[in-house]
Amino acid sequence: MARSHLLAAALMTASIAAPEAAQPAKSVIVHTALGGEIIGYDVDQNGTEGVLTEFIATNGGINVAVENFDQKSGKVRIIKEIRSTQNDLITLGVVGTSMGLVEEQHADPFVYKTTYDLLNPLEKNKINGRWEPGLHKIDNHIQEVSENQGSSITAVLGANFDTYQSFVFGANVATNTSGPITRLTDNAFGDSNYPVIAMNTTTNQAIVAAGGGGLIGTPELAIVDLTRGGFNEFTGLGQGEVNGIAVDSADGIACTATEADWNIEFYDLATDSGFQETLEGGTSDINSGADVQFDSVNKLFLIDQQVCAGQEYDGCIQVYDTSGNWQETATAPGFSHIAFNPNTRTGFLELNDNGKFDELQSFTY
Repeated sequence: MARSHLLAAALMTASIAAPEAAQPAKSVIVHTALGGEIIGYDVDQNGTEGVLTEFIATNGGINVAVENFDQKSGKVRIIKEIRSTQNDLITLGVVGTSMGLVEEQHADPFVYKTTYDLLNPLEKNKINGRWEPGLHKIDNHIQEVSENQGSSITAVLGANFDTYQSFVFGANVATNTSGPITRLTDNAFGDSNYPVIAMNTTTNQAIVAAGGGGLIGTPELAIVDLTRGGFNEFTGLGQGEVNGIAVDSADGIACTATEADWNIEFYDLATDSGFQETLEGGTSDINSGADVQFDSVNKLFLIDQQVCAGQEYDGCIQVYDTSGNWQETATAPGFSHIAFNPNTRTGFLELNDNGKFDELQSFTY
């Protein structure tokens, strides 16, 4: 999930914080090892572990850490810890097959430097590689990577520091190779519009969606050719910023959630056409969708509903099939990125415990 969305979600949820809800039976809680705030997390869909990064403020700066956790027990293991630093560690996700990808932003008043650590595979519980995307310093600002575990290619979304123009490329993180960079020249996809990315692994295309004008804009979608470079775009449905996107590559279907209404959108990527569905129980934009993920094993779209219909504060996961039919509501009082394992039909969301963001809670669907 993009850092801007992580922070925005944290601020939104903090503003409507409520006492911690009762935990469902057999729920797994993951506590950060240092007691700090979680900045990025994901789970291995082909294994039993997950990865997170955290920070906690100290008198000498901040302490940051990379940690692995067991999906079944929630037990946490520190993999890397830096004390009294100004550096940031951010989990970008699990990419390829079972590889954890962590960004380290090095604090330097004169030179901005970013490096990327690999935990390959996660179950080895150590940093044992480095990804070097070969970006220019001015472009070295990766926002998000696509969620398509098991595929050798990952779509990467970044932003240029000078122009705040977004760019996209495909990367084989395991072999440290990348495809051509495509710059999204339409301002609709500018960094300030918080674009989101997914990947069609069948066509080797990235799908980028953005609001195109804040809360009142109509979304735009770009289809980026990761093999040759270049993109085409079309006007989407819904209103406001696009909070999440996921793609069913086998059927060429994309699903998005928009901020300023309570609809979700389904697109046929072959025809650039689509339709809307009201998110289950939604009656106002407080019930709008946030993160969207696709479970390719069970052919389901998972949508994080920011405030579940009929609730005052708590969110939930709304589950839809690829035809846009609602299937179920999964109890999940957390928020932010949906990290899930389709083989066990379980996932994790971040908890807001009275303004603290130091826990993950499991859910089932």
